[in-house]
Amino acid sequence: AGYGVSDVLSVVDVNVEGSDDYDLDLEESWKKAFENNLDDQNWCDVEKGPLWKVELHQSKDKDGGKGGSDKKSACALVFTFNHAISDQSSANMLIDHIVSNMAAIESNKSKITPAIVNNVPVAMEDSVLGMQK
Repeated sequence: AGYGVSDVLSVVDVNVEGSDDYDLDLEESWKKAFENNLDDQNWCDVEKGPLWKVELHQSKDKDGGKGGSDKKSACALVFTFNHAISDQSSANMLIDHIVSNMAAIESNKSKITPAIVNNVPVAMEDSVLGMQK
């Protein structure tokens, strides 16, 4: 049995009512999800799967994404996977491909750029959460 999109992808609208700091709302949302996924291994049943998931945290511009503002909508992608199916190096390559392709699409380039291999920090979680430089 396969999995549907809703089994692995969720979209989180992060605009907090009454808040004017959309960037902070977005950062708090994805960091909370990231920390929860680290701390709670119950998100994935290794016998039933799926062994990975993606959360798209998105913040609309001040006009609710209706185009009346010059500020573009912002988003953060939280990719969570069980280490039984991937290692950090492979995850980094996948993320590089996603980011490169998104940048190419956003800049209207017709050619998709190849991923760039990055060095892995000692602890990826510490680096992402700003605990290690």
